[in-house]
Amino acid sequence: MGDPVGIGPEIVLKALKHREIYDLCYPVVVGDPVVFRKINEKCGLGFNINIVEEGDLRRVRELGFESGEAYLVDIKGPDLSDIEFGVMSVKAAEATYLTLAKSVELAMKGLIDAVATAPINKQEMHLKYKDFIGHTEFLQQATGAPIALTMFQLENMRVFFLTRHVALRDIFKYVKKENILVMLRVMNVVLNALGVKNPRIAVAALNPHASDGGLFGDEELTEIQPAVEEAKREGINVEGPIPADSVFWQGRQGKYDAILSLYHDQGHIATKTVDLYKTVSVTLGLPFIRTSPDHGTVYSRAGKCTSSEVSMKESIILAAKYARSWREAWGRIKDIVSTALTSGADY
Repeated sequence: MGDPVGIGPEIVLKALKHREIYDLCYPVVVGDPVVFRKINEKCGLGFNINIVEEGDLRRVRELGFESGEAYLVDIKGPDLSDIEFGVMSVKAAEATYLTLAKSVELAMKGLIDAVATAPINKQEMHLKYKDFIGHTEFLQQATGAPIALTMFQLENMRVFFLTRHVALRDIFKYVKKENILVMLRVMNVVLNALGVKNPRIAVAALNPHASDGGLFGDEELTEIQPAVEEAKREGINVEGPIPADSVFWQGRQGKYDAILSLYHDQGHIATKTVDLYKTVSVTLGLPFIRTSPDHGTVYSRAGKCTSSEVSMKESIILAAKYARSWREAWGRIKDIVSTALTSGADY
């Protein structure tokens, strides 16, 4: 559901109108039935909202996913009958949290195979949960995963991130050989698990022109290049550091299967500029696949029935495509990451 006062409920239901989703999976919504029935009626989406219990998920294939039928697990949270779309509230924050928690619970029990989350609002979450950082951090803590990696996928382009929600002035603390090497090892395993065999990986540079031999900073020479060279000795197919103003274009052209971005905006700008709505965020390193749209709650459009569901639809499709192979690889990935983290990497 995501944030109940954002565009999440609308784009979830709109996404479920695309029949191509049902060729790949049996989608079940987690959230508040009052909110979904409200947006369903307001936008004239024509769904019959059916409540399913956890036990029903074991026979989900028998439910009958006919056109116009939507199945929902009720989070049984606060009364949301009086919420206003586009207006933050403590109740909405609580419902968002309960939706995330219930989704994790169902996935950890093996009742669902993957999770596609709708957008949330961090400012709203802080009305009730002061320590809440974001989806990824919550999922890592809730599942006990040693690390949670963010991968953006836009068609054939995949982008990983060395750091996520870190102030730009602090990035240099994390651009270290060991951190980069750990990420390259994990990326290699993750991509193979997703069906990309012997993946071609590129590492973006930190400084302009990859520092031009040390003229503009020395991280390329002292940290990034040594990590790349050691990864190559381990058999990882990696190149870099490559100037950030060209490496993403090269990835888009198919030269690389994945790119390691060193900080948040470096990779976000590259993908969102190409196509904001088709970019999907994938969380890897959990016991299950998690995907989400690459946009926010867009309060200005909430409840107005004008929001595009494209990114939500793409998120559901990608989750379904990756879910089947992921659980088999989880044990290997968890062991490799755990071993790497004990070697001194700092995240």
